Amino acid sequence: MARRDEETTLRLQNQINTLIRANQLNAVQCENRTQKTGTKKWWENVNNITRRKDKNLPISSLIDANEINAYFQNININPNYSAPVPLQIPEGTRIPLLSTCEVYGFLRKQKHSSSGPDDLPHWFWKTYAAELALAITEIFNVSLQLGLVPDFWKRANVVPIPKETVCPQLRPISLTDVIMRLFERCV
Repeated sequence: MARRDEETTLRLQNQINTLIRANQLNAVQCENRTQKTGTKKWWENVNNITRRKDKNLPISSLIDANEINAYFQNININPNYSAPVPLQIPEGTRIPLLSTCEVYGFLRKQKHSSSGPDDLPHWFWKTYAAELALAITEIFNVSLQLGLVPDFWKRANVVPIPKETVCPQLRPISLTDVIMRLFERCV
């Protein structure tokens, strides 16, 4: 790939695909080795072996919660950090404004997602879109004009998603409030 050798890349890709198919077929053959059950059975075996679909196994059962907390605190501390100075918006700059109809449309098209620190679920925003659209539009437009996002919207719940069962292999996922994600989509 580094040399951009497409021929070698395609050859290796074909070899890998052939090996995967061969292993899939071997894995899903029944005991009598005559009936094949397909890739569905193969993935069931993979999921059983890796426990990747096991929803009842929280990461805290594998790693101590204090260890996870210490790890995330350690990687998120920068002693040289200083808050950035907000840029001044030059006079006469056209700042786009959102319409109430646009915001209403975004609220109504809210998809299922987890709530953030405010614990307001996605369905709340969708159900009360008509009542909330005008007020939220005003907040969004003021935020755009000032170039500032409310501090309350910057909070997030950090959820550790494991790649493996050791702290350096945890991937932090930040769940922000639904309203913040909506604002990001609008912008």
